[in-house]
Amino acid sequence: MKRFHKPGDEKRSVVIVRPDGHEDWLNCRSTDEARSFLNLYPAEEMAAEAYPFPPRKLTIDATGTTPT
Repeated sequence: MKRFHKPGDEKRSVVIVRPDGHEDWLNCRSTDEARSFLNLYPAEEMAAEAYPFPPRKLTIDATGTTPT
């Protein structure tokens, strides 16, 4: 995360909230209540899938050919 924050800037990070806790997270009123959501999300409950890269755009140089 240090690539996203300049020295002295407020540090922020991602928080994964369980679906049944969304309303509570969005409506919490105190720092202590917000901190109660800062727990590691169980790895066995996470899922990931590959997302394909979009097709590359071809570029044409000044001679009208596609560089290799």
